[in-house]
Amino acid sequence: MAGLSEALAAEVKPFGIKVTLVYPGHMRTGFLSKGSLMLPSHPVSDYVLVRENEKEAAEDMNGQQMGDPQKAAAKLIKISQLENPPLHYFLGEDVYDAARKKIQTLSDALETWKDDSLSIGF
Repeated sequence: MAGLSEALAAEVKPFGIKVTLVYPGHMRTGFLSKGSLMLPSHPVSDYVLVRENEKEAAEDMNGQQMGDPQKAAAKLIKISQLENPPLHYFLGEDVYDAARKKIQTLSDALETWKDDSLSIGF
């Protein structure tokens, strides 16, 4: 989604259309409550880890999510009213931390493979 949103932002910029890709963290909503999640009654055995993660999230995280959905909604309204909203907008401590880790992973890969990256020119 990030790549598609970045491309969309570049394409619609000349028309004055702004794009913001929101990365929401875990919000304390009813999403993980019983009756909200629909899980398969006959799960595929190859997806055992996925089902275990879903079960763990529903049992351990439900009601403990760190994000306040009302505060997040207020931030989204604020962003929607900006003259120059950000292309990438991170909402929540958990998603902020995950993004910082990804940036570090990308930075490490760039440096590790820098010589290879720069060696293919004519």
